[in-house]
Amino acid sequence: MRKILPLIFAVVIFDSCCIRNKTFPQSDRFDTHHPNFPVIECKECGDLKNSNEGFFTTEALGPSGGLSFGIELGHNYNNLRIYGSAGVSYWPFRPPTTTFSGQFGIVLFNPNFIIRPEIGIGYADWMINGKQDGLTQLHPSLPKALVGKGSYQSWQAYGGLRIKIPYSSIDLGLRVYKIETLKPTGYNSWYPGIICGFRF
Repeated sequence: MRKILPLIFAVVIFDSCCIRNKTFPQSDRFDTHHPNFPVIECKECGDLKNSNEGFFTTEALGPSGGLSFGIELGHNYNNLRIYGSAGVSYWPFRPPTTTFSGQFGIVLFNPNFIIRPEIGIGYADWMINGKQDGLTQLHPSLPKALVGKGSYQSWQAYGGLRIKIPYSSIDLGLRVYKIETLKPTGYNSWYPGIICGFRF
């Protein structure tokens, strides 16, 4: 499985905006050899307007407070992108914590632009489970929110920048979240998020 994962990762990165060309010998000379792998020729992505666009995503920090993995599905219009995303994070530390999160967002301007602003709202469910003694911090940005085993919810509003990396299928997102807890109530904070998406 470990040998297959890098191959899948490479295919996801190069699939959308790069062409895998067949290779041929450089000449008919006896001493030339045929490369045993295809030459990857990267090009700029085509017109992304009025098309569906999806991403596999990884987010550091953000609502999970750690590292989460998810998927984003959306549609590009002439000067707007509307999308929905969902992710999950699991930390096997003490206490084991699982986070489910979802967002609904809008990215402004032409989808072919390299840098565009985005805004959105989201929901997160933090589940603290397993054996534990005493209370634990609910989220890294909420030092006073100490809770026991259970399920805790929050909602977020966020704004940031969406950055398309030219000649690749990589899309980066830099966000600032305003987190407001629903259970327990009365806690809020600002927290950053860094997202790396791979177009499929």
